[in-house]
Amino acid sequence: MSGSNPLRNLLSGNLALKLLSLLIAVVLYMAISSQPITEVGLMVPLEYRNIPANLEITSMQAPQVHVRVRGPADVVRRASQTDIIAFIDLAGALAGSHTYDLDHGAVRAPYGLNIVDLYPSQFRLKLEPRSSREVPVAVRLVGAPAVGFQVRGYSVEPSSVRIIGPQSRVDQLATVVTDPVDVSGLSRDTSLDTRIFVPDPQVRLLSRNSVEVMVQIQRSSRAASSSSPAPASAVPISHP
Repeated sequence: MSGSNPLRNLLSGNLALKLLSLLIAVVLYMAISSQPITEVGLMVPLEYRNIPANLEITSMQAPQVHVRVRGPADVVRRASQTDIIAFIDLAGALAGSHTYDLDHGAVRAPYGLNIVDLYPSQFRLKLEPRSSREVPVAVRLVGAPAVGFQVRGYSVEPSSVRIIGPQSRVDQLATVVTDPVDVSGLSRDTSLDTRIFVPDPQVRLLSRNSVEVMVQIQRSSRAASSSSPAPASAVPISHP
C-alpha cells in the first residue's frame, strides 16, 4: 500500500539540520560539564512583591540578602547581583509587625546556577496604613536686601501641599520647608521659584514639588546711609 507515513516524514525530514542541532547541543553540554564547579557569594537587594495598596513599609534600612550560588565556572563568573532575585510576597499582609521567612523558593537564579545558601533567612517588617494630608509650606529666607532696604513680608503659592506616607510619620510632620530663598541685594518686590523639601525620608509629596515665593521689600526705617543692611532673618522662618 503506497502513501507517505507522517511519522517517518517527521523523523527523516531535514535530517541534516536535526543532526547538526544535536551535535551542537552535545558539544555545549560537554563544554559546560567539563568545567570546574565553583561557588560565589553575592549581595542581592530584597524585593517586596504584592504590597497591599493601603499599606506602607516603615522599615528604614533597605534589606539585602547574601546568596551563595554554585555552578560551572564560566556561568558563575558571569553572574552578578542583578541576575539573582530574592523576594518576599506580601499579598494579604495586614498592618503591624510581621516575620517573613526567606527560603530557596523565594530566590531566582539564571539557568545553570544552584542556590547553595542564603542569609538572613528571616526578615521582620513593620507595615502601617497609608495616610495623606495637607501641610503648610514654611519659607526659609537667607541673605540680606540691598543697603537701605528690608524685607517687609512674604507670601507663598501654594501655601500648603499634600503629603503621603505611613500614618504615624504623616501625623508627626508639621510642615514642609522650601530650599533657601536668597534675598541678597533685593531692592524691590520679587517673585522667586523654589523647591520643597520633606524632612522625613518616609514621607513624600503627593502634589507639586515647587512653590513660588513673593518677597515684599521696603525702604529701611533706619538711615539710608547705614552700612548695615537689614538681615532677612528678621522674617520668621515659618508660614505666615
